[in-house]
Amino acid sequence: MEADTKREMSHSSHHRKEERHKKRKSRKHHSSSEPTEESRSNSKNWSNNDEDTEFFDDLREMRAQTKARKKRQKELLKALETPAEKRARRLAKKKAKQLKHSLELGWPGEYMGYSNDNNPYGDPELTHPFVWQKKLEVEGLSSISPAELACRSRKVLEANRMQLDKIKMDRMMRDKLKADAEMIRRDRDGQQNVEWSEQETRFHLEQARERSKIRLKDDRAKPIDYLAAYVYCLMEGEDWVDDDYVFLEPQEYCQNLSLKDCEDLIEDIDVYKRLQNGAYDHFWNNIIVVVNDCRKQQAVKSGLVRDSRQAVSSAVMSDIERIFDGKTFEQLSELETHVVAKIQSAEDGLDVAYWETLLSLLRVRIAVTRLRQIHDSVAESNEERMLVIEQSKDEPPKADVRIKIEPGAGENPGPSCVKGKRITKIRKWSEMDKNATDNEMIRAYRDGRYSPVYVSRDSLPPQARIVVPTKPAKPKESNVSVDEKRSIEAFENFARKGMGDDEATFAVEYPVEQDVLRWSNRFLPRKPRYFNRVHTGFEWNKYNQTHYDLDNPPPKIVQGYKFNVFYPDLLEPKPPQFTILPCKDDSDFCIIKFHAGPPYEDVAFKIVKREWEISQKKGYRCIFQNGIFQLWFQFKKYRYRR
Repeated sequence: MEADTKREMSHSSHHRKEERHKKRKSRKHHSSSEPTEESRSNSKNWSNNDEDTEFFDDLREMRAQTKARKKRQKELLKALETPAEKRARRLAKKKAKQLKHSLELGWPGEYMGYSNDNNPYGDPELTHPFVWQKKLEVEGLSSISPAELACRSRKVLEANRMQLDKIKMDRMMRDKLKADAEMIRRDRDGQQNVEWSEQETRFHLEQARERSKIRLKDDRAKPIDYLAAYVYCLMEGEDWVDDDYVFLEPQEYCQNLSLKDCEDLIEDIDVYKRLQNGAYDHFWNNIIVVVNDCRKQQAVKSGLVRDSRQAVSSAVMSDIERIFDGKTFEQLSELETHVVAKIQSAEDGLDVAYWETLLSLLRVRIAVTRLRQIHDSVAESNEERMLVIEQSKDEPPKADVRIKIEPGAGENPGPSCVKGKRITKIRKWSEMDKNATDNEMIRAYRDGRYSPVYVSRDSLPPQARIVVPTKPAKPKESNVSVDEKRSIEAFENFARKGMGDDEATFAVEYPVEQDVLRWSNRFLPRKPRYFNRVHTGFEWNKYNQTHYDLDNPPPKIVQGYKFNVFYPDLLEPKPPQFTILPCKDDSDFCIIKFHAGPPYEDVAFKIVKREWEISQKKGYRCIFQNGIFQLWFQFKKYRYRR
């Protein structure tokens, strides 16, 4: 096909050339006669017009040929296309026609997101202008031209599009504001969650502090409790212990600990470091150094690790100890700097084991020295609650020794002088060995320094005041009342365990005639303490199921009791007993009476008279343990059967 087209084009071009050649010959033949000046100018213009005409003729012929060629190609393609290609071509042509028509009316290809082929109304002419003929007749526009109608439709469509764009913009703005508000809310919630997390962490840390205080008061304190009391009582002035409590040096609480105790102590120290926000890190870090050294020694004793100090002879260890003796904290710190530089230099022939052993011992000595400095600085303001004990190198630490030295008689020196003398005496006592301490104590006993010295009234200064005590500062009765109060609180907490919403306290006693007690002259008779509960609930029998429902339930009835009677001071080891007695006032009730023996009187309660469930599966319980008599029972539930 292309070859035929090329041949036709070459043939037509050859034909045009021949025609042009003939025209030129005819022009030459006409112009062979003698031309005038006017004829020359006319011939020139005529030749130019002739050339333009030839050019446009050639252009028209080329366009016609191109059009004819395309038409033939199109017809050939139509003849060769398949039915599917033909259908697709017609649909594309139809869509292009519809798009052109919509653009002429001022509409886009889709109307509000819908097209003629895709819309929820099934309208194939959705984009065509709708003509409401009746409305036009009412408005007097029945004779309006289609162009004007299309213009009106275009204006309405443009207004709708503008309104739709405005709605979309408003929706986008609302979504943006909503997203911003959500982000602000999340940030606020995140910040609040962080605050809650910090409060929770702070609460747990404060609970660790409270646990230490409780263990100290109950005489079951751990090493961390003594150290915490040392910090809070002596450094912050809080009242954790009694006024007569005497503190040791802080490193003394870290001696003779087991491997597990050392690990627990390090974890507890980390808790207190976080609790105090780095306020006493210098104190706790030195304690950690001492505890790590103790843990290492315990691990060596257990055979878990090998001690690097074994590589150093005992003579060298003695030399190391002599190097440390008598040095201050600043001198030891300077020595540590030199030792670290020596190890990092890595000189030839350097005994690394010796220098590392020296460094480890030096750091422990620095920590102990620093703790003693802290102890001495605190002693100036808390001297009466302090005790400085310096153990010798060869003697095991005596952590349980507590000495309190009073100032001697004599002139009234100033406060600083008295404190200095007391610290000097304490250090003198701490430097003594066991034999010297025993001899000094025997000498003091013989001299009478362990007994108060009598002072006559005449020897007192005129401004002295004599105070005669009328009653002891802490009577024994107060201690007894405190212990009794604690036991009562423990009993009530034990009795309240497992109390549900359907239970209530039951404390209505029934008067009982008391027998004459033979032991009344010896012990004061008293009623026992108790904490009773009554269990109530609904009984869904046939009548209640018929007349009531969950929204309008029946009245509650008593379904059981739980009696907890407190007998902590029984003289006889016999367990208490209970007796069921009839009630004279009401036959629907009965009296339950509890009898335990001296020094407790009998106590009775008025309960509902029904048959009991005495199976443990049904909740029956009757035991006497730890001074508490418990009687729990439920009433039987009767079912109607034909």
